[in-house]
Amino acid sequence: ARPPQCRMGDSRVITPTAATTMQKSIVKTKDQSTNPKAALLGGFLSGPIEALLLQPTDVVKTRLQLNPQYTGILSTGRMIYREEGVQALWKGCTPFATHLALKYCLRWGSATTFKNMLRDAEGNITPARNFLAGAMAGGLEAVVVVTPFEVIKTRLQIQKGKALYTGPINCATTILRREGVKALWRGLTPTFCRNVINQASNQSIKPLLDKHAWGWKKGDAPLAVWQTALSGGLAGVMGPLLNNPMDVAKTRLMSGDLKYKSTLGTIATVAKEEGVAKLWKGYGARLCRLGPGYAIQWVVLDLTIQYWPANW
Repeated sequence: ARPPQCRMGDSRVITPTAATTMQKSIVKTKDQSTNPKAALLGGFLSGPIEALLLQPTDVVKTRLQLNPQYTGILSTGRMIYREEGVQALWKGCTPFATHLALKYCLRWGSATTFKNMLRDAEGNITPARNFLAGAMAGGLEAVVVVTPFEVIKTRLQIQKGKALYTGPINCATTILRREGVKALWRGLTPTFCRNVINQASNQSIKPLLDKHAWGWKKGDAPLAVWQTALSGGLAGVMGPLLNNPMDVAKTRLMSGDLKYKSTLGTIATVAKEEGVAKLWKGYGARLCRLGPGYAIQWVVLDLTIQYWPANW
């Protein structure tokens, strides 16, 4: 028997198997969730947006962790505004925005790359492997980007009255000249531990929330912006709840106060002299920044992926 001829309008020439194969191919081509280039751009764009909107919460958090005279989020914000002006709430915004753009570019690009390395043959990934990918991305960003930029940002934010540093570049060069290169990586250990925990929890909890809260599974249409923001924000605050003592130690070490020598020594000193509760001081302000911050990151990332050209 002769095989069926290919005629225009004859639907029989495309078998169900062939149609399924073509459909899977199309979906795979349009799915950019595993594209590191889309993740790099999404991360880069989310940084300045977050810095512009949430910088005051970071300034308040830094002051709360360093100075006993500040006792609450709102009272600290009002005191800074009254004594130093509204612009003081955006102190260090330039290095902060640059820091976030570079950090998120590296974070999301590397996390996507690590996830791709850990996927099985069918492209699936377990929560444990998401956790591992997040941990590796968090450690990488802490060493390469986060620590030196946070040292500069912290020094600028704690200035009151006559300023020692006139800007981020002057701050960096002054630190290098007076304290040496190592000073820019002061506080690396707590920063590394903090970021590993944050990204491991963020990258593993967000997919679980999407699955169990919204019923989303691989291949479904993208979630609504509000759903992505809510699950992303909730996933982002889990790690900081556990590692706030590391963040306090990081801030103290980066301030330049030579009283603090090491991560564990700093934690012990703060607990002994100021009380254990001080190790969680600034968590409220940190929560106010990190929750919305992670929501912004996930939303911008998802939108970038959705509009990323299919053939790139």
